[in-house]
Amino acid sequence: QIKHHNRIDDIKNTREILSLINSIDSDYKYFKIKSTLKYTDKECQHLCDSLNIKVFSKADFDNNGYTDLLVIGEFGVRFTLCILDSGNKYALKGLTKALNEGCSFPVIVSDGDVTYINYYSFKDPDWRKGDSIRTRVLKKLIYKYGDFIECNSDPKHYNIKKIEYKTTMCFGSCPEFSIIINPDRTAKYDA
Repeated sequence: QIKHHNRIDDIKNTREILSLINSIDSDYKYFKIKSTLKYTDKECQHLCDSLNIKVFSKADFDNNGYTDLLVIGEFGVRFTLCILDSGNKYALKGLTKALNEGCSFPVIVSDGDVTYINYYSFKDPDWRKGDSIRTRVLKKLIYKYGDFIECNSDPKHYNIKKIEYKTTMCFGSCPEFSIIINPDRTAKYDA
């Protein structure tokens, strides 16, 4: 893999990161980055400290030779954002998927030719199920198919005959449609 020097390689502080983010997408003008990560939740702070989490880290997640940037900031709530570079063409990918993921931490891991993210978070107890203990969750995220996905080191292989999906209308603006995907990758879409 040929390593290409890019703008991300030269970034040294949060002000430069915010400038880059705002030049990519003006919708992120309210994205904030603090110089340190502080949590009121003691368990979150302990995990953050024990994993030595930084506000931003650099790595090549999409394995294209350009350095990418992983940032923990705030976008209304605590939010983890990845800036991917594909030759001075940038894409923003949010790793935070739920509003209650404020206590989540990305750790960059390099395993030979693949760089991935160990994404630690806490799952609060579900009182409806009688849970009383908060559990720690770890997801191994890799960049594949144009986004970060959970790595499955032991995928199941199925002989799929066809996939059908159908929606029904609602008392609002819900669209009604159906789609059928066949094993030969032909599809029928009825809108």
